[in-house]
Amino acid sequence: MSNKPFIVSNPILAAFVATILLASVTLMSFVVLEPGVMYAATDTFTVEQEITAEIAFQTAANNVTMAPALAGITGGYASGTSTLAVTTNNVAGYTLTINFADPVAMQYESGSDSIPNFVDGGPNAYNFSVSSGEAFFALAASSTNIVAAFKNNGSACSAGALISAAHCWTMNAIATTTLTLVDRNSSTPAAGEETIIGFRVGVNDPTPALPAGFYNATATLTALVK
Repeated sequence: MSNKPFIVSNPILAAFVATILLASVTLMSFVVLEPGVMYAATDTFTVEQEITAEIAFQTAANNVTMAPALAGITGGYASGTSTLAVTTNNVAGYTLTINFADPVAMQYESGSDSIPNFVDGGPNAYNFSVSSGEAFFALAASSTNIVAAFKNNGSACSAGALISAAHCWTMNAIATTTLTLVDRNSSTPAAGEETIIGFRVGVNDPTPALPAGFYNATATLTALVK
């Protein structure tokens, strides 16, 4: 019996055999080279939402009617307060400022007369007093984070840690200029941070005399996130 090579003489059969052999080789290569079949895949991603800083007056400042009414010559002192609350979610806090519509804040509503701004020329005045021949309008303020100028030690301002809307009186010489009342370095509670602003008018036989009638000061509060 002779060992002759296997030769496929039929061209169609030869092509079929070649195809089978090629497929077998390809399959064997996949089995040998493919490390394994994966049954799971993971993908990680993030979802981002920005929350912006917001600020609002939780409680709006109330209008003030000073009491009592003052006689134009013998005079005396009248006072009133306005209470407000600011709320913010800003972690850096906020500032609260006040300014007035007119350079001399307290204006006579029936003419051009006014009650002068109380400008002490130094630290805020612990007590508000008006000498003979004068009349003045002033404010003070209290809050947990009131600025240092409104803090006192029981006898002087810009000192100590006591706060009161009945001490440390002041006004800017030009009342349209903003005056900072509160400077907070954190977010507020949900109920907000309360601020009380005290106002006083003192009249002591001023020269010139103040015409009888009503005087008004229009104030604007601005709460600003840092």
